[in-house]
Formats: sequence, structure tokens, C-alpha cells
Amino acid sequence: MMFAWQKLVDARGARHRCCPVHKAYRAYGKSRSDIIWRGNTCSFWLSLLGFSFLIYVPALALTRLLLLSIGLSMNGLKVSTDDAGRLLFGWLFFGLLFGLFLNRYAWKNPQRAVLAMTQVGLCPSCAYRIDEIGPEPDGCTVCPECGGAWRLDG
Repeated sequence: MMFAWQKLVDARGARHRCCPVHKAYRAYGKSRSDIIWRGNTCSFWLSLLGFSFLIYVPALALTRLLLLSIGLSMNGLKVSTDDAGRLLFGWLFFGLLFGLFLNRYAWKNPQRAVLAMTQVGLCPSCAYRIDEIGPEPDGCTVCPECGGAWRLDG
């Protein structure tokens, strides 16, 4: 999975930071569903799985290594089924929060961010309204706020 803030490149090849989802629909001035279509943001389930493999499982492994380095073992701590339930609850709770956060605030990929924002006349980098600015001879509309050059559709 590639996040939008990793590689947002304008029409002239310059790198820019991507505007967050919440800033985009607030700048547009209408409801979230008018600019953010289904599939434009990160998948909830992939974010939940990504959380478990990128954050939660390594954190548990690191905790075990830390316990072993200070001379304690998991068997010496007498891990019970209640502890396993707490671990599962922690994974579900924090994974759900992580999944909901990415689904709400992160673009799925840079191309979707650029497409969604230029279609409504916003700069994908800073959410400045650029639909009223005339294009330059190469067809790019340059944002006066951040300097990004974007090709507006329509």
C-alpha cells in the first residue's frame, strides 16, 4: 500500500506534499461525499491488517525481548487465557482506531488524490481554489499558494 504523501508529483514533475482528506473537503465547502468517493481513501480492513503486522505484532515481540533481557520469561509470568483475551482486545481496539483513522484521513494513493481534487478545482497540494485561474501555455494551472502545476480536467 502506498500512501499519498509519499509521491505526489505535479504535471511538471515537482514533488509536493499531499493535502489531507479532511482539509480537502473543508476547503471545497460541501459535504465529504461530494469530493471523496468510495475507494479514494485507505481501506479499513487493509489498515487493520497493516496495523497488526507493522505495529502490534512487532511491539509484542519487542516486549518479549525486553522481558527476556531483564531475566523474566513468559512462562514465569504465567500467561493465562485472560491475558490472551486482553491481547486480542488490545489488537482489536487499537487496530479499529488505526483503520478508522486511515480510512477517514488518508488518500489511497496519489493519483486518486490528484484526480479527486482537480475535478472539483482544488490544488491537490494545498487545497487552494485553482479552477478560476487560467492555464499557462503548456496547459498547466499553477497554484499561487504553493506553486504546484496541475492539469485540470474539464
